[in-house]
Amino acid sequence: MTIEQKNLLLFFLGQSKNDKGCTNQKLIALSKLRELGNQFGVKEGTPENRVFMELENEIIKLFDMTSNHYFDFGLVANEVVENDNLNWILEEAM
Repeated sequence: MTIEQKNLLLFFLGQSKNDKGCTNQKLIALSKLRELGNQFGVKEGTPENRVFMELENEIIKLFDMTSNHYFDFGLVANEVVENDNLNWILEEAM
């Protein structure tokens, strides 16, 4: 599968809301993190900012891992559709 096809699937999940709200939840979590940083008076370039940046990166990684799991399941489903006979009848299997 090409990069364009992978990106198409990932963008489709986000745009179609088939990601079960993961994209929206990611934005909410990152927004809350920024809000928390503002409440604590964290300024860019300070040691406190580094902690918030590291936490933001970990949150993004977690959501990306989740997205990748969706993608992996989609690849397996695609392989099944392409390689397996989905029209089989129980008697044929015996």
